[in-house]
Amino acid sequence: MENEIITIEVPPQYDGVRIDKVLSETLDAFSRSYLQKLMKQERVSVNGRVCTEKKYAAAADDRITVSVPAPERPDVKGEDIPLDIVYEDASLLVVNKPAGMPAHPSARN
Repeated sequence: MENEIITIEVPPQYDGVRIDKVLSETLDAFSRSYLQKLMKQERVSVNGRVCTEKKYAAAADDRITVSVPAPERPDVKGEDIPLDIVYEDASLLVVNKPAGMPAHPSARN
């Protein structure tokens, strides 16, 4: 998968507003912290120039381009653990999951 390139023109109401705020409010699919991370990675440009400073004050009609990398597929491997299966048929599986057993991968598991 390739990078997604998003281009926006800064609306007049965002004149003088920090670029990270402009981006987070106009690109609501991404968090402000994620957009700041993209800026640090030099994936955000303003009028053709790389912008790494989140405090940059955007100007009305600035052209901001964001290069969003394709999501990485996690390397997750299942574990062979005994399960207490309460019920199973072709459409449904009911498992008695004990407290403390992870239900999905996380940073700790």
